[in-house]
Amino acid sequence: GEGVPLVFIHGSLLDYRYWQREVAHFSCFYHAVAMSRRHHWPNAPSGNFQYNAVEHTDDVISFIEQLNLGPVHLVGHSYGGYIAGRIACLRPEILLSLTLMEPGGPIEGELKGRSRAEDHLLGAALVREGDTAKGVAHFLDTVCVEPKWKDGSEDYRMMTLANAITVTEQVLEVRPTLVANDLAKVTCPVLLMIGERTISPFPETLDRLQEIIPHAQRVTVPGASHMINIDNYAAFIKELGDFLQMQHQSHN
Repeated sequence: GEGVPLVFIHGSLLDYRYWQREVAHFSCFYHAVAMSRRHHWPNAPSGNFQYNAVEHTDDVISFIEQLNLGPVHLVGHSYGGYIAGRIACLRPEILLSLTLMEPGGPIEGELKGRSRAEDHLLGAALVREGDTAKGVAHFLDTVCVEPKWKDGSEDYRMMTLANAITVTEQVLEVRPTLVANDLAKVTCPVLLMIGERTISPFPETLDRLQEIIPHAQRVTVPGASHMINIDNYAAFIKELGDFLQMQHQSHN
């Protein structure tokens, strides 16, 4: 598409193909771009590798700068939402707006929700041992509730299997905590998005972000769990589209 850039960042076990329908839709109105993060298909890791949020953040910043399109609307889901939050703190001048879809990372001062660490470690161990499908299913089913991984589309399941190796190192990472004072200084328009049926710790994370960023808007997508845009595509498209359109109108 053409016009104002709109960049999508995916979460764990995914890649740029996760946003295929969204890019097709929004390219009618924006210069819509989806990227695959480091180590994610088709950026297959070779040999030993480390999974590092600081590195991923730098990658996305560099990617946005190399687009040479000016400030962007940034949409991040899960781990990608955490990266998007880091970017908003570090480089606010490259953002027109920020959409955080159930970001997956520590926020200073948030109430302690249910940790998924043990579930993720077990999923990663299964992948490492060669039981890839079972490991991927366990990793995702413990955060997505319904539908189960096995009930997803073939394209979705094949995409997650293609990125299975990433979780073996991701689970070893200690992600830096997003600092409340830094988040409080985010001045661009912010949309916080959560699924109606999502589970802990994502509601606790969204609650804390809403406390820290007083101008942030919050929407709950009906019937959706963690994979918000898959679980209720129509509602997701409408909510994000309305938010982006509001920013466009405010600039004109």
